[in-house]
Amino acid sequence: MTTRFTDAIRRVDVVEVLAALDLPADLAEAADDTSWDPVIVAESDEAFRRTGPDVGTPIISFDPPSGTSLFGPVISDVPADDETALALHDALRTLARYPGFSELKRSARPALDLPLFR
Repeated sequence: MTTRFTDAIRRVDVVEVLAALDLPADLAEAADDTSWDPVIVAESDEAFRRTGPDVGTPIISFDPPSGTSLFGPVISDVPADDETALALHDALRTLARYPGFSELKRSARPALDLPLFR
């Protein structure tokens, strides 16, 4: 998996991605800008504080600063349409709002089918 991910990252043209999103090409320079590192570390520390120490990333936070945060979602593909994506988000929000909810997990899952790997 690591080699596949590393190879996929090497094929990404950041300027091309920015153009596809109609964003300025000079944003690519931010990729190597370390001035944001303290903010990223602080935000990561806060996310782990909200979830607990023994989770990974991604972490999604609902209704900050006092709402809950959950590890995930870990998905194998991009939802096919907006309706499916919104239904997934709404389901996560429902679980996150229930104070007693802490975890769901399924380790048997399909292979990754994400644009980065195509």
